[in-house]
Amino acid sequence: MIFLTTADVREISTKTRFEASTKRVGVWHSIGCEVPGSFNNLQLGQASLRNPEVYILNLTLPESIGPGMPGRLFLNPSNSDPD
Repeated sequence: MIFLTTADVREISTKTRFEASTKRVGVWHSIGCEVPGSFNNLQLGQASLRNPEVYILNLTLPESIGPGMPGRLFLNPSNSDPD
């Protein structure tokens, strides 16, 4: 499972990691940000594994998920405000 969050979310909760680990699901976390000077261009940071025990207990090694290339986020301007 990959959580893509903004920079203000630094941690995935212990409860979430525990629940995923009991189901043998890896939890990865990547932070997204807008590319400076662009409009709707986003870039994702390198994903980091938050519960490595899932892989260790299964005697497997996870592959690294590197940083993403800048890309465009398409928003419907008429529906950008959920309120």
